[in-house]
Amino acid sequence: MTSRHAERRTAQRVLARLHPTVPGRVNFRAGDIEGGGMILDISAGGANVHEASHRLEPGTKVELFFLQPKTERRIKGTAEVVRTTKTGFAVRFLRLERELKTLVLAAVEKSRSGR
Repeated sequence: MTSRHAERRTAQRVLARLHPTVPGRVNFRAGDIEGGGMILDISAGGANVHEASHRLEPGTKVELFFLQPKTERRIKGTAEVVRTTKTGFAVRFLRLERELKTLVLAAVEKSRSGR
């Protein structure tokens, strides 16, 4: 990641695989395109979708569907693709259900405190 990308971030990210309370898989829909991928890292402001079944171009609006790890309830968010990566794409959240934002913020706080 370049420093240019890091400078634009305002929210601390956490690695999804290190926090079992944060969804690790995501399904997405962008127009007629439907697919899925793994969440590499996530923050209250955005996420990096890794191993995506489709690469989406910057500027693409996308609906994201996460499964809450403990209850398996489907949580929805809307986002905009901000860049492509070698294995997927990164998004900036436009709208998130409160439950997902709460899970992410709790994981960030846990990460900060070293627990």
